[in-house]
This record gives sequence, C-alpha cells and structure tokens, in this order.
Amino acid sequence: MDEKIDLHENCSCKSCQQLSDAEKKLHLEISENSRREFFKNAGKLGLGIGIGGGLISPLASFALNTEESIYKASSIEKSNTGRNGKTQVLTLLHTADIHSQLEIHDEFFIEHNKPVYKKRGGFAVLKTMINDLRNKNPLNTLVIDGGDCFQGSGIAALTEGRAIVPLMNNIGYDIMLPGNWEVVYGKEMMLKDMFAYNGVKVCANMFHDTKDEQNGELIFPPYFIKYIAGIKIGFIGYNDPLTPRRQSPAYSYGIQFAFPKKNLRRYIQLLKEYEKCDMVFLLTHMGLAQQVGLADMEEAKGVDYILGADTHERIRKPIQGAYAKVTEPGAFGSFISKLDIVIENGNVKEHNYQLLDVDPLHYKEDEEMKMLVKKTKEPFEKKLNRIIGKTKTPLVRYYVIETPMDNFITDAIMWKFKPDIALSNGFRFSENRYG
Repeated sequence: MDEKIDLHENCSCKSCQQLSDAEKKLHLEISENSRREFFKNAGKLGLGIGIGGGLISPLASFALNTEESIYKASSIEKSNTGRNGKTQVLTLLHTADIHSQLEIHDEFFIEHNKPVYKKRGGFAVLKTMINDLRNKNPLNTLVIDGGDCFQGSGIAALTEGRAIVPLMNNIGYDIMLPGNWEVVYGKEMMLKDMFAYNGVKVCANMFHDTKDEQNGELIFPPYFIKYIAGIKIGFIGYNDPLTPRRQSPAYSYGIQFAFPKKNLRRYIQLLKEYEKCDMVFLLTHMGLAQQVGLADMEEAKGVDYILGADTHERIRKPIQGAYAKVTEPGAFGSFISKLDIVIENGNVKEHNYQLLDVDPLHYKEDEEMKMLVKKTKEPFEKKLNRIIGKTKTPLVRYYVIETPMDNFITDAIMWKFKPDIALSNGFRFSENRYG
C-alpha cells in the first residue's frame, strides 16, 4: 500500500491542475442538488428569488430577521454589527474522534499542573447540548462530525461499527467525514457504515483501488455546497493520507489515499471562481501538525477555516496559519467546537469561536437517546462487564512522550512474549509532511 499513497503529491502537470470532465460532471450533480435544496427551502420560507438573464441574482437580500433565525453569541450581542438588525449568524457545531464513547465518563484535564478528572460526554448529554445550541439558530446551524466515530469501544468492535450509526443519526448530523479509524473493519464495512449515516459524506482523497471495477474513482463526494444564512459556503473533506502507514495496511486494503496537494487547488478554484462560494471550509482528519502545515501551504489560499481532527487537541483559540485558521474539537464526545459567523447583507462581518464542554451538570440527558444507548448495550452487557483485571493507575494516553496506557501495553508485551524491546506507537501524533 505504501507505494500507492503518493498520487501526484507535488505534481504541477496540466491534468492535475485543471478540472477534468468527470470532476465537472460530479460538480454539476452536487451543485444541482444544493440548488434544489435551496429553492425548496426558499419556497417554504416565502423568499423571493429574482431571476434575470437566466442567472440567479445575488443572494445578499436573503435575510431572515426573526428571533428564531438569529442567534447571537454573547460577544456578538455587544457589537454594533450584532445590534443593527440586519444580520444573520451561521453556526457550525463540530465534534470529532468520539470513538464510540456512549456514556458519561471521566475526562482528563490538567489544572495547576496536576491531572484532574471531570464527568463529561455521553451521547444522551451530547444530543441535548447539540439540540439546545441548534434550536437557538435552527435555520442557520450545521452539525458536523470529523471522523473516528464507530471505533474505540467494545460495542463498536463487536458490531463492526453498526451499533453506533443509529445513535449518530438520532442526533442529526448534517455532514460527516471518514477518519483514519473508519477503515478498521475493512473497506466493505466502512462503506456500509458510512453510507448508513443520514448526513452528507465528503472526502476528496480516498479512492477505490485501480484494480477493482471502480478503477480509481473517488469513494465519497469530494465536497458539499450549501446556501445558508444568506451566503454560499463549501466544504471539502480530507482524511489522513498517512492512514496505511499509521496502522495495519490490511485495514485500508482496496483504498488509495492522496495528499491534499493532489487536488485541493482545483477544488478551491471550483468553489471560489465557479460556484462563487463566500466561504470555504476544509473538513480534515489529518492531525494538528499536518493541518497547521496545510494552513501554511499556498494551495490552501482561499480557505477560511480548517476544521480539523485526529490528534484529539482541544483548541481553545483558532490557530492562524498563513492562509487559514485551524481548529480541533477535542475527543470522546466531551467537547463541541462552536463557530459563529456574523453575516450582514451577504458579507461576513465577524467570527466567534468557542470550545464548549459537554457537561452533564449543565445539560440533562436526552431520554430518547438514553434508552437507545441502553438497548444498544443490552446484548453485550455480560461480555463487556466481565472483570479481567484491576489497576490503581488511570490508563490515559494524553501525555506526549510517555503515557500510562502505553506503558501498560509495552509491559504486557514484555511479559507475554519476552522480546528484547517492546514499542508502542504514539498514535495521536503524526509528522508534519509539509515542513
């Protein structure tokens, strides 16, 4: 697999820098779906859409000033832009690396240079919190997941991810990205699980192997376009191109990965110059080092935000790169990143970003989700509740150099197999391939 990973990574040939006929056709299909959705919603809302010369007129007048359609974060409320009655707010709620953590759990924090554990997460709390945030701005909120969702727990492993999909659908995600661990059950199972999600799927760098009948075609749509809050926005998805190297290549057998350099510039050109998107977001699962590197690449010019994932980083303030800002929303369903973008007459005026704790003390568990989780767990309770050992040391993997969980793994290897050296991969920290 390694020799296939570099698909024209640094290529500047014409065929790699211009839009192919196949890409244009795919673009038109995706774009037409977005237009149909927009006009359908516009009709429901009674919006007048002017048509002139066969072209859609600018969407600057698409503004709803009802209380239900406008949510102003506290910092925005104090601004002149937020008070003048001419604004809408686009809200993006982003989770990632949930890793099938269904229940409220002990989450690791550092306070006063000491480890502290606080109750966070749980699908029932996560659903309540997302619903609360979404209901404050129902017409202009998108809920996004950045991957690594249906791997990481016993239930996920025993069902090859199937048990997690209905729970995510119950929350109501709008856009989904596959992460590096979505391949863990093999290509066929990844396809079944990912396409069982109700939300839109995006990924521009995962291809069917050239040896199968799909002959190197993209597995998922590369991008998604939406009219929302009076502007047009586009999302381009990228999974970690190093996936076959980071974990067993058997997991991703039949899948080829490419670096964003292969096609990012072309997709940005398409969204900015042809579709006239007001904002472009990259939805990535590549790790913080690669994502910051990507934000500094000239190929990312035209991107507003890289909504990242993979290294479980809790980004409290967006990292400003040369061409884009980078965020990550933590992990395990313990955090939600919330990006509010103020729009006035079709123009972006302000940004407000927050990383919010999924705190059961502030949000009551959703009863429907609580029952769904209970039913999901029931067939496996006996197997998963069997005690196989005890430890007084929290087995975390949050430290960079040496962690208790890695020590546990290497000690177990030494005990069982008696090797000279035992190694454990620092799984959350990838190299920056962009220098």
